[in-house]
Amino acid sequence: MSWLSKGLKKIEDVVGGLIPHTSEAEKRARADAVNTYYQQKQSAIEEQKRIGAEKQMEQQRIQEKTIRSMRRKYRSSGFLQPMSDSGYQQTLG
Repeated sequence: MSWLSKGLKKIEDVVGGLIPHTSEAEKRARADAVNTYYQQKQSAIEEQKRIGAEKQMEQQRIQEKTIRSMRRKYRSSGFLQPMSDSGYQQTLG
């Protein structure tokens, strides 16, 4: 190396120590971390949507079961029938 390149290298080292800089490896690592974060966030959102859909399907299934049960119950007991037809006595005693 010539004396000029050695001198410029020393100046570069001094200035580089004073001015903060990031290397390409640090930039890549930061970009990878950001990408990983967004991928994890997206997968968490998809998982929440899937769980929400499963909950909604389960609630709908339970509601349908309840409706069918109530229909069977009131159909057999005659919910809309008058009281005398359902077997209750009108008189006391």
